Amino acid sequence: MKLYQEKPQDHNVLPSLTLDDIPKSIEFTDSEIRMIGKVKLHFYDQPTNGISYVRIKANLKNMPAHLR
Repeated sequence: MKLYQEKPQDHNVLPSLTLDDIPKSIEFTDSEIRMIGKVKLHFYDQPTNGISYVRIKANLKNMPAHLR
């Protein structure tokens, strides 16, 4: 086991990416905009296996420092 672990590994068997694998154009995703009260929400329909992701942006400049 020790000899096997110390043997140099062949990195050519690992999957790798090159710049040719990355598309040069940007694919935009359609969104749905809804208002809840005075809050504007953007919904993006994406395959996430049932997991919801949330990104919140808020202006906290008027919040007291001890609450930030």
